[in-house]
Amino acid sequence: MDCAAGSVTGQRYMLDVDGKSGACFSGTLKGDLISSMPIRVSGLNDRWSAYLFDRGRRKARPVGVFENKAWAVVCLKGSLDVFVGHPIMCDKPGLFIQVAQTGENAWVVDVHNPTDAAVRTTLKKNPNFDPLRDKTFNEETIELPAGQSVFKTL
Repeated sequence: MDCAAGSVTGQRYMLDVDGKSGACFSGTLKGDLISSMPIRVSGLNDRWSAYLFDRGRRKARPVGVFENKAWAVVCLKGSLDVFVGHPIMCDKPGLFIQVAQTGENAWVVDVHNPTDAAVRTTLKKNPNFDPLRDKTFNEETIELPAGQSVFKTL
């Protein structure tokens, strides 16, 4: 296994990864399993979207985040290069970030402020999430009114 981001903390029954430093696991898995393999990435944020991206197939799909852990399942036959984590992050963990793929190379981001006060935050894309690498958006500071959302098309 080669890790570009995240560190493996366990491999019994599932692949456990601490993804706190990069908000993800990004790396290449190797092996031949007769069954599917669960991946659990800890250190994430329940309020932010997480994705599994298979670099070989160039396919992304949303995955669940529960108790600050993303959960994904892969089939491993040979080598598999994957990303599991947050495609977009911000410096305010109490905000909600919803990321959705709306076309082959089209993405939208909805950032919601659930508080009673306006918030200033800096959004940034995860450099390990390949589908956003060619986007001009890297980092942006936005103002979020109390109880409101801001939408961005990437």
